[in-house]
Amino acid sequence: MLQISNLTPFQADRAILLDKDGNQVWVVVVKATYHLDDDGTVRLHDEQEPVCHAPVYAGEPGQSSLLRESELVVDHPGTDVTLNATAYAPGGVPMTTLDVTAAVGQ
Repeated sequence: MLQISNLTPFQADRAILLDKDGNQVWVVVVKATYHLDDDGTVRLHDEQEPVCHAPVYAGEPGQSSLLRESELVVDHPGTDVTLNATAYAPGGVPMTTLDVTAAVGQ
């Protein structure tokens, strides 16, 4: 069995998956969870989320929002950023819609 030795504070997992041609591929995922403080400071979260093995939905799959995609995949050309937050209406005035923005980097 292929093993990893994780010397980081992050979560890590591995799997042997099949690519589109049926070849076995050893996939290693390292996942970091951060906390954004009210003043904008970013720090490593006290609890690191485990690597997600299968899609996670808010309710019934196919009938509700996708919360997390599987992170153990053969081809993953970039970085995923998941923002788990709550938006509040300005002044606490009830609203039917509210535009919010999130940005990563510049």
